[in-house]
Amino acid sequence: MDKKQNCVELAKHIAVLFGAFGQAADIDRQKIYVADLTDFPADLVGAACKKLRYEAKFLPAISEIVEATKSLAAASTGKRLPSWLEAQREIEAQIRAAGTYKSPTFSCKEIEQAVKAYGWLNICLASDRMMPTIWSQLRKNYEQYCWRKQQDATNSYVLQGRVPCLLDNGLLPLKMLLEAGE
Repeated sequence: MDKKQNCVELAKHIAVLFGAFGQAADIDRQKIYVADLTDFPADLVGAACKKLRYEAKFLPAISEIVEATKSLAAASTGKRLPSWLEAQREIEAQIRAAGTYKSPTFSCKEIEQAVKAYGWLNICLASDRMMPTIWSQLRKNYEQYCWRKQQDATNSYVLQGRVPCLLDNGLLPLKMLLEAGE
């Protein structure tokens, strides 16, 4: 499907979404939604809009449509991040399988980062009394790494190589901040 046809199909899905929430007359906002969603396949956005019609109580923001679209894409490809409970089960399985003698292997980098940040041996050698605290800290670490992954992906997508252009257009303080972080 070409870009123009994709936009037409997106407009149809957005019109249905707005109509379902009693805001069909808000054409200007619909145009904004379509313009911001043009990089996504219309059929996937349509599925996300349908999902949101079932789940949302109010007209979803563009960010909610993007999130639902990404969620559906991840679910259909099997590349979604595990929930915390799934991650916890995976860590528990590695405690039993690898223990202190082997290196654990995890299904995603975020679980590995959370475990590494806490310390694999600290987890394996902890007393039963300490485990609730450890699980709480691991959960916080895991959720932070997942959030960072999402932020990095969004930032990368939004900027799409525009940082040099922005820096050349007078944003010297930003350039200094970026260089200071290296």
